[in-house]
Amino acid sequence: MSGTVVLKRNRARPVLQRHPWVFSGAIERIEGEVADGDVVEVRDAG
Repeated sequence: MSGTVVLKRNRARPVLQRHPWVFSGAIERIEGEVADGDVVEVRDAG
């Protein structure tokens, strides 16, 4: 994995329900170097 995506507060529900995408509006920040198509770790804001 090349980076981490941290979600905004109260935006993790779709991910926890196995929705296949994370929409840009749900992202608080991206840590590390990430390119299109990379596999990343997804974390909630807490």
